[in-house]
Amino acid sequence: MPRTLYLHIGSHKTGTTSIQSNLTVNKASLTDHDFAYVTGDNGVNLHGMFGVTDADKGVWDHLARPHDVVQILTAPKQSNVIASTEGFSYLFDRAAIADVHALLRPHFDAIRIVSYLRRQDQLAVSHHQEGAKQKLTSASRLYGHSPFALPQPSDLQTLYLDYNRRIGLWADVFGEKAMLLRVFDRNLLTDGDVVADFLALLGLNAARLDRIKGKNVSMGFAKTKMGHILNELVPHQQVKAGILARIPNDGKLLPSRGQAMAFLEPYRSGNRALNASVSPPNLKFFPMISTF
Repeated sequence: MPRTLYLHIGSHKTGTTSIQSNLTVNKASLTDHDFAYVTGDNGVNLHGMFGVTDADKGVWDHLARPHDVVQILTAPKQSNVIASTEGFSYLFDRAAIADVHALLRPHFDAIRIVSYLRRQDQLAVSHHQEGAKQKLTSASRLYGHSPFALPQPSDLQTLYLDYNRRIGLWADVFGEKAMLLRVFDRNLLTDGDVVADFLALLGLNAARLDRIKGKNVSMGFAKTKMGHILNELVPHQQVKAGILARIPNDGKLLPSRGQAMAFLEPYRSGNRALNASVSPPNLKFFPMISTF
């Protein structure tokens, strides 16, 4: 029986939590369509399978539990297996991705790499806000705790946001035909919804499954600014949480158009190159900044 693995690698802040939550609650229904959604210890995704080699870098950089991953992915009897974790987005080294390929390829006839990509300035704003919620998360490692909408650039951050290089590594290892790339823009998603879009990508009908909405929503203007400040000044997380609970959660911390344009500029040429490598090219891949 031919078997296909759909490996959803993120990116962050592209509806990944909603996709994972909806797949989780529909595990039984998916089996009726010859699909299996597999998860790790937390029952929602494959988080917890990664390790950190460089403590200073502070983000996952290799698959630390390879034998567990193989066992989880090969256990289902269905022809199609879905696995998801944004942790794969932190593999910036070709050798680490090649290790994943060597581990999984013997067990599947085909592997498809699914990734949703969001315009870099928009992703950085949302992902930077994530770092305001809790100190020492991977988001805070990437973006720091500047109390502004856009983070200060860093080399580690560039590795994450340079999609042409990062996604290109996956294409180099797994092959361009294996890549299923989608733009996280509600005007381009199926029914304007990332969960419906993901299911349609796999040939599934979202209307036949139960739905959960509104997962992992970003914080408001004042909460985000204060969260970053507290992460720098207050080591005790319960104290911080108590302060944040008393702050209104309205408004959004957003950059000016000029700030967004300047942040996006270093990635424009790479975005065009990545778009050209998509077959067929998606002419709306990353709408221009004029739509900001």
